Amino acid sequence: VLWGAGSLSQLRATVRWRNARTATLDLLSRVNSPEHCGVLLDLAAPLEKLPAHWPGRTLRSEIELRLTQLLPRLDPEAARQLTPKQRAQLRIMLERLRHHPDTLVAILLALGSAQDTGVIVDARLLVVNHPSDRVRAAARECLLELSTARK
Repeated sequence: VLWGAGSLSQLRATVRWRNARTATLDLLSRVNSPEHCGVLLDLAAPLEKLPAHWPGRTLRSEIELRLTQLLPRLDPEAARQLTPKQRAQLRIMLERLRHHPDTLVAILLALGSAQDTGVIVDARLLVVNHPSDRVRAAARECLLELSTARK
């Protein structure tokens, strides 16, 4: 088979991407400490605007799954150490993942602990409109934590 220069470079790029993706997924499988939430959020941010058919969406889904598992174990002090960009990424995920109650609960509780007032509007909407009792309860707890901290 004769490969054109463009085809060969595209094949090499695909192989490099698959190798990097496999290594990243392997690394993610070993991330088990809540202190890594910030790094995971930093990894998730550039993947946010991927097209629906792009293979990096699997990587984004794996990061989201890991965050769903780790965020509930994040202590309040560590939550407050999340950077503004990392908290913004959580708010973006909160908006996009409306149909994932476990993830929503984890994000709401983490943002409440982080004292992130940027979540107030979304939390109020979730208290009233979300079908999951758990999500509504987490949104109320988030708002309560934010109001308690302001006093």
